[in-house]
Order: sequence, then structure tokens, then C-alpha cells
Amino acid sequence: FAKAIVAMVEASDYEPAKRGKHTVMAPMIEHYQFTGESTLDPEARRVLQALRSGTSTFTTAAELDERPRALRQQSPAYPRALKDDGLTGQAEIEFVVDRDGRVLFPHIISATHEDFGWAAATAVAQWRYQPPTSNGKRVDTIMRVPVLFDAHKLASSD
Repeated sequence: FAKAIVAMVEASDYEPAKRGKHTVMAPMIEHYQFTGESTLDPEARRVLQALRSGTSTFTTAAELDERPRALRQQSPAYPRALKDDGLTGQAEIEFVVDRDGRVLFPHIISATHEDFGWAAATAVAQWRYQPPTSNGKRVDTIMRVPVLFDAHKLASSD
């Protein structure tokens, strides 16, 4: 869970602390509680049950009318420890796109560094797609995407 929390914090935006008109450094504490399945909505529970059953209830890419189009796809936060080292790498993330276009249950298939995997999975969890369809009917599908982390491009944008 620690790696997931670090990835979530690095992907978050924070307003700087101020004293009067001046920006100041301030300590911060965040508490995370992993609540498990009790907070899942009925659709997410249905998808999780299908994943656990091991039976293929998901429509394959070949059966889709077209590949789902990304509606929101924010880039992952570059892991701070790897950014400072100038490392470049990638991660491959697999996830379900449900009938509403939500990304559910992203997980790391491979990563050149564990931190790249967590950063990629955290970003992918926020993505949104056009609902996948097969024969005009909304379906669930499993997708895999590579996520690239290029230290050279990062350095040129700093």
C-alpha cells in the first residue's frame, strides 16, 4: 500500500501554504484508509466478480465495434525519485473499461521500475473512455496500454 500512497501523493496538486501574502513551507500529514470492496458501487462489484470468476465475460478487442476512444487521459506524474536520477522507462497497465467508459481495477503487467508501474496505474485509474460497444450494445472490455516515462523530454520541459 505504501507504493500506492506515494504514487497518489505525487499525482496530487496542492495549494501552497500562505502566511499573509507570503508563501511558506508547512508540514503536512495525509491519512489514507483503504476501505476495500465495501465502497464499490454495484457496477464495479459486478466487474470484480467477473474478474474473480475467471470466466471470460469481457468482450475482446476483436469483438468491439471500434477501439474505445479516450475522453480524459491525464499523463502520469513522473516519480520524484526517478526524476532526480534521470531514469527513463515504461510500464504496461491492464484494466477494465466498463459499460460506462470508466476505468476499473488497473494493475501493473510490467514495469522497468516499480515506481513507474505505480505512477502509471494511478494515472490510468483516472482515465475515462467512450463506452465500448459490440454490435451497438455497451459492453465491458479489458485493455492494455504502455505508458512511457522519458527523462529527456521531462528535462527539456523543466
